[in-house]
Amino acid sequence: MHPRHKSLMAALGSRALWLTLSTMAFSSCSDIGDVETEAPTDVPYGPGAGGAPAHDDLGAGGYAPTPTTKLGPTKPDDSSQSDPSASTPTGDDESSDTDEADRLDGGTPPVTPTPKSDGPQSMDAAPPDTPTTNPEPEGPLLSRPSRCTSIDLSEDDSVVAAVNTDANSVTFFSGVNGAQLSTVHVGEQPSAIVVHPTGKTAFVVNRGSRTVVRIDDIDKTKPRITAELEVGAEPVCGALSPDGSTLFVTEWAEGNIAVIDTAKLSLAQLIDSPYNPYGLTVTGELILATEFFGDLAKDEAALGEDTMFEAGVVRVFEPTNGDTNVAGAHFEETDPITFAARDSTFPDPLLDDTNTTVGPNQLHSVMLNAGKVYVTATGTAPFGPPRFNGNVFPMIYVADLEKREEDTGALGTQNLARMVADNMAEEDRNFAADLLAIDFVPDTAVGYAVSRGGDIVQRLRFDGDGVEFGSKATGVQQIGLSSGGSSCQAPTGIATFHAGGGAWVNCFASFNIARLDFETQSTKAIFDSDEPNTSDAINRGRRFFHTGLNRWSSQAWSSCASCHPNGLSDNVTYRFPAGPRQSTELGSSFLYENGAVVQRIFNWTGIFDEIHDFAANTTLVQGGARPLFEGADDGCAGNTVGFTAGSDFPGGLDTPMQDVEEGSCTPDDFDDMQAYVASIRPARGLVRQDRDAVQRGREAFETGGCQNCHGGSRTTLSRLFFEPSEEVNTALASTPFAPPSGWLPGWSSNRESQIQVQDPNGATKQGPAQVSCVIRQVGTFGVGSDRELSDGIELRNDNTTRAQGEGGYNIPSLYGLAVGAPYLHHGGAATLEDLFSSSAFEAHWQAASANFLTGPNADQQRSDLIKYLLALDYYTPSTHPPAPDPYMDGCPSHFEVESPTPNTDP
Repeated sequence: MHPRHKSLMAALGSRALWLTLSTMAFSSCSDIGDVETEAPTDVPYGPGAGGAPAHDDLGAGGYAPTPTTKLGPTKPDDSSQSDPSASTPTGDDESSDTDEADRLDGGTPPVTPTPKSDGPQSMDAAPPDTPTTNPEPEGPLLSRPSRCTSIDLSEDDSVVAAVNTDANSVTFFSGVNGAQLSTVHVGEQPSAIVVHPTGKTAFVVNRGSRTVVRIDDIDKTKPRITAELEVGAEPVCGALSPDGSTLFVTEWAEGNIAVIDTAKLSLAQLIDSPYNPYGLTVTGELILATEFFGDLAKDEAALGEDTMFEAGVVRVFEPTNGDTNVAGAHFEETDPITFAARDSTFPDPLLDDTNTTVGPNQLHSVMLNAGKVYVTATGTAPFGPPRFNGNVFPMIYVADLEKREEDTGALGTQNLARMVADNMAEEDRNFAADLLAIDFVPDTAVGYAVSRGGDIVQRLRFDGDGVEFGSKATGVQQIGLSSGGSSCQAPTGIATFHAGGGAWVNCFASFNIARLDFETQSTKAIFDSDEPNTSDAINRGRRFFHTGLNRWSSQAWSSCASCHPNGLSDNVTYRFPAGPRQSTELGSSFLYENGAVVQRIFNWTGIFDEIHDFAANTTLVQGGARPLFEGADDGCAGNTVGFTAGSDFPGGLDTPMQDVEEGSCTPDDFDDMQAYVASIRPARGLVRQDRDAVQRGREAFETGGCQNCHGGSRTTLSRLFFEPSEEVNTALASTPFAPPSGWLPGWSSNRESQIQVQDPNGATKQGPAQVSCVIRQVGTFGVGSDRELSDGIELRNDNTTRAQGEGGYNIPSLYGLAVGAPYLHHGGAATLEDLFSSSAFEAHWQAASANFLTGPNADQQRSDLIKYLLALDYYTPSTHPPAPDPYMDGCPSHFEVESPTPNTDP
């Protein structure tokens, strides 16, 4: 372990504080949607996007209803694209470059590990008695393991089913020629779809609506939504048992896998042992589910140098009767599969002759092929300065299913960035940011992985002496996703033909699908799906947020989504120029309050007042060009070239970036980015909790005075109270700041002006400038009163200079805590239990009430408080600070700059 880590680990020695350095019921819907309907009017939250409903009028113990979206099909557009020249899949195994050496024994060997004694418990619905016999399934069976995907195929390849996440719909296409069969509006933010083995029914998982819907007659022009089931918070993935009798859904925030009887579309069991399950694959004998976030190191001995995440975990579950096909079968967890941190093979910029270590994180998908487990992930190396080629890596983790062990050999785990660097000419490199999915050509060792940030599909052949990169036969190293003047942007899923010869790819940002031809290793055609129901600005911003191409990153190394999956957090603490900073969720950046859009001040120390300020991150962290820079010397001709110098980069509170337009390369790009960020939805709160305990937790929240900082419908008093401009920001720097009378001593920490650096007259003065009224000094700098330990944590990215923050931090929102651990700006509290029980953080949770969480009922109060915090979302009734300072934010209600006196001289 590097010396800079040892003092903290020695003092804290726990899973929690390692991070300080790394910094419901079924509803019958038969015949629903059997009529033509309009496209839904519901749109994401944010300016120009409809927003979420106000809810301050709800009772203290009530819960706002789940927003609804129109359900039903729409007619296919007669002008939709088609490819008459396309032929039915030929049945070729893959392409002309696939020979007998490609072919492996298919299927998955049976595995019978010893089940754990503490199996999961059912909630909300008691499972039926476990069958004593395993009858042979009736009807067709899936020919390969079912997996979570945003695009799926019927068994005969005749129907393609794809989700349109930000259009709240799914589209069905002809697998023969790509003609659109129908589009069905299914609910908010569909994230996954899986086709039943009959090829006539599909099941859709709606992340935003917290629902699963069943659609029948998908092979016809008027499919029907026949049932809908409400599930837990943030469902993301679905997969079927081979006979289609059971659907499995990962509830990402809720921490469950819902086991659903597809005939009744009713809950049969909840597997509640995971933390944040995400990717999913099901066979006849097993369920495999990824933990989305990496597993934190338990002790120092288990850590490699500069490793944040010790392991990536795939959880494995077995039916107690040995067959996932039996509806109502009970499932128990068995031995998991773990992937270890490893040498990234890329140099550490702070340590000579040392490479960074990459830890598993963002385990998006899991796939089975020939007895091997393949997981696509974004690995992280958070130590040292953030840089485009050293913090995030496209990873494919490989394990032997029967042994439950990672394969570290030549055909095992791969860092795709290293393969790109070794196999592609420097000027042509695409580092394949954000690998979301992989699928294999049936009965071969040839897999195809999709890169959302790189807009490419990467062919990999796991055979022979080592993994083959690209296609040697055709000379194509990566498949670009453009054809006939159209492009597939931000691909999220891939489905290879059952008969071989090609695949279909879902394109999230461009609302279309692409057909790949494996013989030529190219994109053959692109077909439009649904129209987005958001503005053109949001649509452009969606593209900018998810791409690593052109000016947004150097050669697709990363995207904004690399650290903000689903617009939220990757749960990693990076060392930024201001200090250690946990990635923040962006869904609370712009939200409606009392009928108006309110923007939060940005960054942990309140140093940004507009999304445009993150142009510096685009250039200095992601290695992109300077999309907002006045007076570009090259006239913007070098817009695809990374820029690394940082001392003269404008931004922050000193230079409002929206004013930097004259001579800029692309002044409107960050207007579009802001529009998209404003549309991001914060994660939903947990719903499978004791309502009485949640209500008691709300009362504890108010007893502790937590609402004094985390009040209002956004659970933060941080707000932008001015229109950024050079004139306004300059005036605010000389406008006195006076904390409200309700603030406790010390909260403001010698703040004098509305905009100023931290403690401008003291020994701890630290820039850059901050918005004073959103900063609170409430005991979160470092770790408790241990000054020496805190000094070792609170360092800037040079690992030497003291971090900004001793004067306090910008109040974060409390939404999405179930998918936002660890907590605090330095990630020092691994769990909410740690946060509210460790003496290191006592000053924080007692900042407004000196005796909070003490006394004989402290344990119960703490437990209830945590349940309330995990239930918080935009539909939870608000809490507000008490009178006499109704909002206690200390910010002016509005700020106006007087116009200069007209010059009356002749």
